[in-house]
Amino acid sequence: VGICVDQSIVNYINENNLNSWCELLPPVPLEKIPQYITNSDLPILPFPNFMAWRVSSPIKLMEYLAMGKKVLAPNIEAFTDVFENNEELIFYYDINKDNQKIEIANQIELIIKNDGVSNFEKKKAVNFVSKNFTWEIQAKKLFNYCNQI
Repeated sequence: VGICVDQSIVNYINENNLNSWCELLPPVPLEKIPQYITNSDLPILPFPNFMAWRVSSPIKLMEYLAMGKKVLAPNIEAFTDVFENNEELIFYYDINKDNQKIEIANQIELIIKNDGVSNFEKKKAVNFVSKNFTWEIQAKKLFNYCNQI
């Protein structure tokens, strides 16, 4: 759901006859987004290998996890540094591969073959976010960091 800025994604879906299960949707009002996430099988974060994304706040990831979704994300620090021993909450794709679109597609295929999404314990994702990444917890971390400097 959003603005598809890369026509090659649309082409890939069409050329590989993925229209029956992969749908790109236009932007929707904010109040409709939770239902779209609920209806999705696997949220994907197709972030480019760009320094600003590597160190950004993983808010979109936390939103998906808070809704009980396992996510496919790039193996960048913004995501890998979050999980420590909880990597069962996320699927990764290798951002350093030459063709990122093919890498994402390959990981989706592997996830589907291994039935990784349907075997996922949703409550674990929700608990992870509520114990570690609420606004209050993040504000305390920032406050403590500011006191150290």
